[in-house]
Amino acid sequence: MKEAPSNGSLGKPPVAPHTAKMKVAKLIDSYLAEVARDSQLLCAKFQALAEALPDFSRVTDDGLYRAIDIYLKVHICKYISRQA
Repeated sequence: MKEAPSNGSLGKPPVAPHTAKMKVAKLIDSYLAEVARDSQLLCAKFQALAEALPDFSRVTDDGLYRAIDIYLKVHICKYISRQA
C-alpha cells in the first residue's frame, strides 16, 4: 500500500494543486499592484503579466481589478501631463 506524499510537516495534509495555483495567483496580483505604480511600465508588459495565469487560478478577480485601477490612475496622470 502506498503512503500519501508528505509536504514536509507532520499532521498537515498535502496542499492541493489548485490551492497552490490560487496562492500563486494572489502573489502575482499583489506583484501587479506594485509594478502598476511604475510610470515607465508599458501597457503591453502589464497585460502580459496579468495574462500569465490561467483563468481558473483566480477565485476572484478583485486583486487583478485593483492592479488595473492603480495602473490606470498612474498612467492617466502621465497622459494628461503630456497633453498639457
